[in-house]
Amino acid sequence: MILAARSEAIRIFRKLSPCFLYKESVGRTETVKGCVPSIDSRVGIRIHFRGMAVQKLRFAQQVEEVLDTFDFERVHRVMESLSWTWANLDRVPTQPELAAEARRLLAELDGTPGVLGSGGLRASYKEDGTLSLKFILCESWSDLNEDSAAR
Repeated sequence: MILAARSEAIRIFRKLSPCFLYKESVGRTETVKGCVPSIDSRVGIRIHFRGMAVQKLRFAQQVEEVLDTFDFERVHRVMESLSWTWANLDRVPTQPELAAEARRLLAELDGTPGVLGSGGLRASYKEDGTLSLKFILCESWSDLNEDSAAR
């Protein structure tokens, strides 16, 4: 009986618009806007939200583009010339280690506006969708809205 009801729910699920959500409790359904269904043999039906999936894909593409165009060789040369070591390594990081840390920082942003940094690398994601990776040697700033005594 449960399998028949589940099969019927899956049949209806496939027939209706892509905004139909099948609940795990057999026979109960609920409408959800903006989702695309897919069948998963382990779980039954899984829902993928179209907007979220596209946004994640675009962000992943941005991460790859930033990593592909960033000059890790140049950063490595600068770090070696300054004997800039990372505390967790107690030595200058290699190019692959720099790239791995950059990937971690970029991925940790996960499409959410913010700034993350470590070991001279700074990843930022702005609300306008701009993703950037920088190597910072020196920085100074002032915020007109901030009381300098509060720093």
